[in-house]
Amino acid sequence: MSIPQEKIFDLLKKLPDEDKKEVFNFMEFLYEKRKKAFKEFLENVPEEDEELSPDEIEALKLAENDESEPIEAVAEELDL
Repeated sequence: MSIPQEKIFDLLKKLPDEDKKEVFNFMEFLYEKRKKAFKEFLENVPEEDEELSPDEIEALKLAENDESEPIEAVAEELDL
């Protein structure tokens, strides 16, 4: 289920500052939890004998160098 960001931001703006901090902390917790689970999943994937395609190699390089917006920048944008 996808929730439009505008709805999330609108609701967040209505919260008092102390609740915004709690929401931010929980979002950060969820993000780190998912990141850790994904890393553990990748570490436990059995090795394959076949070679990776150039597209697969490029996708792995992009994932390793992911420069998506860090959680701190999101918090700043939300005045947290």
